[in-house]
Order: sequence, then structure tokens, then C-alpha cells
Amino acid sequence: MARSRRSFDPYLEATRRDPRFTDAQERLLALALDFALGGQGPLPAGREACEKLLAIDPSAFKAHLALAEIDLAQGDAKSAERRVSTALALQPEWAPAFERMGTALARQGRHGEAIAWFEKALAERKDDTDALQGLGVALAECGQLESAVQRWRAALACGVNTSHLHENLANALSLLGRKSQAREHRALSRRLQGKRRFGLDLLREAWDWLSGGTSPGR
Repeated sequence: MARSRRSFDPYLEATRRDPRFTDAQERLLALALDFALGGQGPLPAGREACEKLLAIDPSAFKAHLALAEIDLAQGDAKSAERRVSTALALQPEWAPAFERMGTALARQGRHGEAIAWFEKALAERKDDTDALQGLGVALAECGQLESAVQRWRAALACGVNTSHLHENLANALSLLGRKSQAREHRALSRRLQGKRRFGLDLLREAWDWLSGGTSPGR
């Protein structure tokens, strides 16, 4: 791939010339997020570019959220929380930061605190699928399985169709005693992963069946 297409330098230079040139900042941050979320480049390079942008323009609040994404990708949820807090101090009503704060808290096991942030994100945009899924996880971890299932089903209705989401639904529905529905979601999860059923999968299905389901999945 051409080196120039991977470089942050043109955007940094444009920002140095005119810190108000928001298009350059947006392009730099989009590339940093590609590095963090899409594996399109080394995370240290994305981090360095965001920090250089902040040195040029300390008000670039979106750079803090990009750094939070890099922190999350590297497993440092505490640092991500601090970054999101800084972004919100600069722009308190910036809705995309609400879901990221919930995620940073949930990654630290602080699910009760995360719930309020996910709900705040959904109050701004009810079809925020990341917030719906995150809220479902936080509610489930707090023992609110029925509410968790509702949020995950809302994510499904918005078009999310991942193996992880179906597995979460399968586990919650199984605990709620809805074994047949649990098996359906577990089968969908396996199908999306391209996995065949054998070993522990078959034992789990047999147990679900013996515990009150209708028949083992086929």
C-alpha cells in the first residue's frame, strides 16, 4: 500500500498552518480510528498522531476519544475512562462520548455505573446499537436478565447479527428458563462462527433439553 496513504503528516501539517481547518483534523482522526478499530496500522502511530494534534490544538476534543479507542484496543480501560472524561469536560453534551464512557466503565467491571451512561447515549439516539449491546451486558452483569434480553433484541431489530450477540441472548434465555429460544440463538451463534456442533455443544444442548426444552437442536 502506498506510504502516503498511511501517513498522518499531511493532516498534521495542514492543522499547523490553520488549527481551524477541521477537515484535516477529521481526516487525521478517521485514520487513527482505522488503526485502532480496523487494524489498518500500528496503534503507537495513531496515538502519536492524536497527541501531536492535541499539542497543536488543545481544544480538539475528538482526539481524546480517538485516544480512548486506542486505550480500549490495548486493554487499558482506566486510561480510556480518563480520556473520555477529558473529552466531556471540553464538550459536555457530545453524545458519542456517552457510550464510550459506558464501555470504559464496563471493561473495568463497573457495570452499575456503566448503565447510566449507556442509557444517556440511548436517550440521544435510541438506535445506537453499541449502546444497546453494552447496556444489555451491564444489565445482565447486574442480574437484570429480562431487561438485558430486551436491549439485545432491540439491537437485533436494528440490524446487528453477530455470533456474540446471539450467544449473549442464548445464555440469558437459558438462565431465564426459556430453553427452546436459547437453543435457537446458540445455533445462530455457531452458524455465524461457521462452527459445527460437537462435544460440549451437544452436551449443553442435551442438558437444556433435559431441563425443560422440547428437543435437542439439529
